[in-house]
Amino acid sequence: MVHELKILPEYFLAVIEGRKKFEIRKYDRDYQLGDVLFLKEWDREYTGSAVICEITYILHGGNYGLEKGYCILSIDVKMIGCVDISSKEDKTFIKKEDFEKAWNRWGRMI
Repeated sequence: MVHELKILPEYFLAVIEGRKKFEIRKYDRDYQLGDVLFLKEWDREYTGSAVICEITYILHGGNYGLEKGYCILSIDVKMIGCVDISSKEDKTFIKKEDFEKAWNRWGRMI
């Protein structure tokens, strides 16, 4: 199943840089291992940037200080790209490995 969600710019950047490998979310959907998160960058409106991640682990709330009704989702980035905001259709996505090569070469100039 694919879950389309908003993500703020500072968290979006941390995800694509590989520093943030989790999402803390309200457990208002039936998240399952192997599901896909389609995280669309949101800065008072959609920016057009997006990342596709696979859920690799789920920690349910009610334990370890996490409030019941919330969950922590471990994520593995699969693709990074952009969407056409006006039509909401995928425009361009690249594989994580190709993005990492470009990122390492060009840094934040991408």
